[in-house]
Amino acid sequence: MRVLMMLAIMVSLLVACGSTDSTGTNQDSTGEAPVENVAENTTGDEVAGEPTSEASSGDETTTTEDSLWQADVNRNLDAVKSYVSTFSYKSTPEGGEAQEWSWRQVVNRDPFASDTTTSNVVGEGMGEFRMVVIGDQSYLITEESQCMAITDQNNQNEMMDPQSFMSASTYDMRKEGSGPTISGRATDKYVGVYNDGTNEVTSTAFVDPRTEITMRWEVSGTSNDNGTKETFTWVYELSDIDAAPTVEMPAECKAMTEASTYPMPDDAQVSMQSAEMFAYTTSQAVADVVELYTNEMPAAGYTEAEGSMTTPDMSMLSYTKDGKTIAVMITVQDGKTNVIITAQ
Repeated sequence: MRVLMMLAIMVSLLVACGSTDSTGTNQDSTGEAPVENVAENTTGDEVAGEPTSEASSGDETTTTEDSLWQADVNRNLDAVKSYVSTFSYKSTPEGGEAQEWSWRQVVNRDPFASDTTTSNVVGEGMGEFRMVVIGDQSYLITEESQCMAITDQNNQNEMMDPQSFMSASTYDMRKEGSGPTISGRATDKYVGVYNDGTNEVTSTAFVDPRTEITMRWEVSGTSNDNGTKETFTWVYELSDIDAAPTVEMPAECKAMTEASTYPMPDDAQVSMQSAEMFAYTTSQAVADVVELYTNEMPAAGYTEAEGSMTTPDMSMLSYTKDGKTIAVMITVQDGKTNVIITAQ
């Protein structure tokens, strides 16, 4: 059962790491959900890309110095060397239990690395996990301090970004004077209000005028989802710009990697690794990989068990050692030999 659970987590993580938008930043569907129903543009006007030098609202026309479009909230963030971001969200459906969700993310740019911890609280229950990305390697650490490593060439991007929180919003926020000093940076205050008679949202952003980086973004309001009224609030904030700690491989994952003793071909490319599963690809033929395990597993103290079978394109080998059963599945996919080793 635990192996199946880890497989499900692995699939979810692969989807998260491999799904990027046109800017190269992952769009987390969970992050979008809180305000997707309440920030629709009811004017029928379409807004795409950067705003022009003028933005209009009714009979009023202002320059972009006095207005901030949602599409600009994370502008210039990709120019900093590192940062820490935090996000907290709380919603309460009418007559239901409150739900709280939060994350903290450390991002290093060169070389790319990120460390994200998320937690979710519903009623009295709480769940938490941590994902660390270093180069093309992702490490998922569960609540039980188990580590799962996945190789993904396309994961060099932030797990989430400000734009993913209100992707359905196209209204602007207007400047209303100075804001507070945040992480040692003076800010300008921008406020936007949306109300269509059913849904109401107040959005406040505090922007560093020197760098045009949004240091904090606060949103609160009410929504109506299929007749159920819901109140919600969330806060996004940046800190440690160009001074974030260096992201390193988690200790749990380092210990797991060092403990791996399964034989592999010299050209093996590890794609996933956990305490119970190890997967890699190789250019060697199925027959050659079968021969490798047939020779090396007994030499490592493993005993061949019943249930092994081999065909030209697939092989399932089974071994036992110290009360554990080790299954080695060897298949061909996309011109490569795939090997998955599971321990039970």
